[in-house]
Amino acid sequence: NGMKENFETSQYVYRAFSEEEANKLKEILINNFSMGTCVTAKPENCLAGGKTSTAETGRQNEAGEEVLCSWFAGFAEKKDKIYTIVVFKEDGKSGSADCGPVFKEIAERIEK
Repeated sequence: NGMKENFETSQYVYRAFSEEEANKLKEILINNFSMGTCVTAKPENCLAGGKTSTAETGRQNEAGEEVLCSWFAGFAEKKDKIYTIVVFKEDGKSGSADCGPVFKEIAERIEK
């Protein structure tokens, strides 16, 4: 059934996809920092990867402009630890403009 008991924490762990698929996804997320919308989010002091997103809400603000929600989701590796970071902004412009720089600052400030 894909589940195994983790006796150290008494919780069940389920692998959503194979290690090979996880490594491919990691490679794609790291490569996002080399080109496209993720360039503004690349930390200078660690290995990281991520993806921007901008979601339409179907609502308009007082000026008649569409309200967007912007995101950046990614990870940062420092020594032997991996940190997951998600930045969200309601009524934003884009994931790269609003949330990418915040992701970068958080990732760079994590203690080594």
